[in-house]
Amino acid sequence: FAIPNDLVEILGPHIPQHELLLTDLSRYSDDELRSGTLDAVTRLLFKHISNEPEALLEHIINHFDLVERTFAEPSGLKSVLLVLEYVLKASDIAEQEVVRLSRRLSSKVEKEIMTTAERLREEGWKKGLETGLEQGLEQGLERGLERGLEKGQLTGKQQILIRLLRLKFGEIGDTCTSAVEGMNEAELDNAAAHVLTAESLDELFK
Repeated sequence: FAIPNDLVEILGPHIPQHELLLTDLSRYSDDELRSGTLDAVTRLLFKHISNEPEALLEHIINHFDLVERTFAEPSGLKSVLLVLEYVLKASDIAEQEVVRLSRRLSSKVEKEIMTTAERLREEGWKKGLETGLEQGLEQGLERGLERGLEKGQLTGKQQILIRLLRLKFGEIGDTCTSAVEGMNEAELDNAAAHVLTAESLDELFK
């Protein structure tokens, strides 16, 4: 905080002063990190999370008694689910291996982890689809321009818009193609600008 000198004495005591505490976990052995339950599991994961999947899985299995003790605590279910979800997100351990670990605790934990894994897969698919669509539209723009210039049947912008429409909505049919061919330059620019946000062809051409 940049405080004027004449206000330091008045405001200084009320400004938070924080010191960051960092612990180098690599300096400690696993046995030293095993004190406690959830905090011990967390420390061990943080230390080994970047290991190869096989090595990380071996560490988890070797210290699985800590996970079991964590699960036995009053808030154990929530804590264990957070731990296993972190493993799913941050490591390359196969999903089925994490599910197998959860099965050792209870069928409820297994069911929750399978649901979590399904959600993470869906989120990853959606992100991949969005990225693929963006890349496909960019490539379609380039291919559409090349094809339009080579064939000379449609203007470059008409060809680009048709390719974009096919990438977004699939086969568009002759009626839609004819509509594009009848557009002027301003209409083509407007349609191309709204392809990504349009939910349907009817919305785009209304």
